[in-house]
Amino acid sequence: MRKVYLIGAGMGNPNTLTAGAAAAIESCAALAGAERLIRPWASAKPCESIILADDIVAWLAEQTAWPVGVLLSGDTGFYSGTKSLIPLLDAYDVEVFPGISSLSYFCAKLKTSWHDAFIVSAHGREHNVVGEIQRHEKTFALTGGQTRVEDICCELVSQGLGHVVISVGERLSYPDEKIVTDTAERLADMRFDSLAVMLAINPQPVTYAPLGISDSAFL
Repeated sequence: MRKVYLIGAGMGNPNTLTAGAAAAIESCAALAGAERLIRPWASAKPCESIILADDIVAWLAEQTAWPVGVLLSGDTGFYSGTKSLIPLLDAYDVEVFPGISSLSYFCAKLKTSWHDAFIVSAHGREHNVVGEIQRHEKTFALTGGQTRVEDICCELVSQGLGHVVISVGERLSYPDEKIVTDTAERLADMRFDSLAVMLAINPQPVTYAPLGISDSAFL
């Protein structure tokens, strides 16, 4: 059976790999994935810079030496391409290696928990991030594509939420990693890398009463 490893590569720095993921990569005859993820191994073994699931499947069909690895950013179960890729790999023996997500890494850097955060992704998709921040005390958001951190901050200000405290993490795990914390109002005029995440703390989230009446009132 042709063996394929789907490997969560963390934020991209090899130091964020789990020991199992690192060992799997070393055992692979070839690797595929985003260019920034495969770069550390490009001089040691054949590497193909591809991202789309259909392109990866086509690449796998051309391989003759096994196992091969597909590197995926962050954790394989957290807004990962793994979800769309696995259904296309019935012809292969697939093993998945989880990685460190940007969520857990960033919250560790901030010395805060993440189990109590509302999680959204605006990376390459449309999502009402401001609405979620308005309704939740702690909101984690992946940004990128058409939705950048500064856009969210500007909208927060326009909605009267400029006081919300925002922490932004840019290029996490890389040597030029940058983390800044300030109010949305002060961050709105800054420019951030598209490879960024954010954690918003809203001390006074909007809560809505349930529709209808209580059982006692009904009786």
